[in-house]
Amino acid sequence: MPPPPGRSTEFPLLILPTMGMAIWVLLAMSLLGIIASYLPINKILKKKVVEQLSHT
Repeated sequence: MPPPPGRSTEFPLLILPTMGMAIWVLLAMSLLGIIASYLPINKILKKKVVEQLSHT
């Protein structure tokens, strides 16, 4: 990592991934994808079929 303000020496950044952290990230990203896709799909499902066909 670059040195922080007021310092002139760098310091190592150690990121140690674990299986538990990988599972949490997978679950969080899956939940985020479900929420992000729910909003547009919910809007589309409220329209009638005739309205949906006229927009294509």
